[in-house]
Amino acid sequence: MNIDRIKNIGTSAVGVVIKTAKRTSQTVKHAFDNPVAKKSFKKSLPVACATAGALSLFSLIPNRKADGKQTKIEKKSGTLASVIFALASFKKFFNVEGQKVKDIFSKLKLMKVDEVWDIVKAKKANAVLYIATILGVKIVTDVVTKGIDAFVNEITDPKKLGD
Repeated sequence: MNIDRIKNIGTSAVGVVIKTAKRTSQTVKHAFDNPVAKKSFKKSLPVACATAGALSLFSLIPNRKADGKQTKIEKKSGTLASVIFALASFKKFFNVEGQKVKDIFSKLKLMKVDEVWDIVKAKKANAVLYIATILGVKIVTDVVTKGIDAFVNEITDPKKLGD
């Protein structure tokens, strides 16, 4: 194999990754700059805190190991929290309660192009923040669950599996 060819493939792959990362960070930054998306994000924070906090309490389930590893139900608490949050906060992010698809399209026909473009940008920013918040809920739930589990294991000093 030609070393220069391998180097060129690696360099171009790194370039693609860097461009994608920059584009993604700019998209997220613009999403946080959008006032409509910020408002939706702030409305969903209580739901995010409630789901992450409630499902982190799975770590209080007694287990017979002190090795710091979590059981299956504790591992799934982050995923379950993100699913519950996604379902509970969808209406808060996209303001679709009480609207039918036919009504939405009839409103779009009456709008000017600039107004439609602003709505599309706001919906894109909402979608970006919605996905980021779902991932955040999963990560926070997993971290808090591990922290509570470690704290409980330290206090209760459970028996190891071989005992």
